[in-house]
Amino acid sequence: MAITIHKPKTGTPLVTLEEVEEWREELRKLKDQQAMIGAKILDLEKHLTAADFFVRREHITHKLTASDLHVGATPETKPSMPPTMQEAVLWVLQKNPNGMEPKQISNVIRINPDMPPKIKNAHPNYIYTVLMRLVQQGTISKYGAAYKLTAKTADTG
Repeated sequence: MAITIHKPKTGTPLVTLEEVEEWREELRKLKDQQAMIGAKILDLEKHLTAADFFVRREHITHKLTASDLHVGATPETKPSMPPTMQEAVLWVLQKNPNGMEPKQISNVIRINPDMPPKIKNAHPNYIYTVLMRLVQQGTISKYGAAYKLTAKTADTG
């Protein structure tokens, strides 16, 4: 049995209650689909974030040596003291000329087995201080969220 809602005064059918129920059911189904799609999107974003970390890691094929960390040092002039965080950041950026974001730089430093513990275990926010100092020195430049060596630094490294 169809119940019809009519326009006042004219008596013209406006909508039936069955149509309203169909719309509500369709809306409920679409909201369920929307929730499932939202969950799928979040899951894919997590997978892509993890994949980005591993993709960046695969691009770093050069094994770190102590002389690599002392930018511009030759074996004869290599300092005897451990490398600094600035030298580690410069090494990472030399190996990744397209630039990297601070978190990516930190991850490369932390996953490298040859990196001294003092640098690996530095406070996570120290990377931002180091990057700011290198930008102020003109050694690196910031491009959006990423950092790259400046042309003059890339030529001498």
